Amino acid sequence: MDSDRGAALAALLTATFRATRSATLALGDLKASAPRHILATLDADGPMRVRDVAAALRIAPPSVAHAAEALEHQGYVERYASPDCGGCTMLRITPDGSAANRDWYARIVEALGGGLAEASDEDWDAVARTARLLASLDHESMRASAPPHRGHRGPRAV
Repeated sequence: MDSDRGAALAALLTATFRATRSATLALGDLKASAPRHILATLDADGPMRVRDVAAALRIAPPSVAHAAEALEHQGYVERYASPDCGGCTMLRITPDGSAANRDWYARIVEALGGGLAEASDEDWDAVARTARLLASLDHESMRASAPPHRGHRGPRAV
C-alpha cells in the first residue's frame, strides 16, 4: 500500500475511534468498553470460545471470562461447555444481549448524527461506500496471513 493510502486509512481509523469515544462520553456512559466489545463480537460472529473472544479483542482470557460472568448475570450472554472442544467454555449472545447491542449502536449513531448534521448527501454516500468497502474485507484471510508475534504465545486457553 502506498503511503498516501496508508495515511488515509490510518486517519479513518483514528477518526472512527475518536468519534466513538466522544459519542460514548456525550451519552454519559462511563462503563468499561470490554463488555460492549464482547457483545458486539458475539452478535456479529456467533458463539465463540472464551479464548477466541479474548484473542479477537486482544483482552486477557481471565478478563473476558470475568466480563462474560457479569454479562451472563444481566441475561446478555450464556456460557456453556462445548462438547466439540473437550468442554471448553463457549459464549453465545442471548436475544436480550443482541437487543442491548443494537440499542447501544442506535444511541451511538444518534449521538454522532447531531455532529454530522451539516454533512451533504455526497458525504453520506462516501460514508456508505466506505462502510461497504470495510465490510467486504476477508477477515479470515487477513488473520491467516498475519505474521506470528515474536515473544508472545498468545492468550491462554480457558
